[in-house]
Amino acid sequence: MQMDWQQVGVIVTIFLGWSALLVGVIKILIERAVRGNDDRFKRIEKDLERETEKRRDLDKEMRTLQTDLPRAYVQREDWIRLATTIEAKMDALNTKFDDVKDRIHARG
Repeated sequence: MQMDWQQVGVIVTIFLGWSALLVGVIKILIERAVRGNDDRFKRIEKDLERETEKRRDLDKEMRTLQTDLPRAYVQREDWIRLATTIEAKMDALNTKFDDVKDRIHARG
């Protein structure tokens, strides 16, 4: 079986055409994938910007809370100390009132 140059040319042309078709399809698929990745990266960047903004807001709220908290919050030990002081003063007043009451009854 002998092939002439015309048959070789046809086979080479078919092979080149098929290769060009495959290269074209691969190129289209790659472009579609790249475009999809670009869209995905843009969405991720937008989400990241939103999350960064939320983080900034939370940091700001946290700093505000840290500055306001000492004014609004009394520690347990401080409350116990304050309550003890008030109770001691009230006991002292009660003792003085009892003394005054005893003096009034003693005169009467």
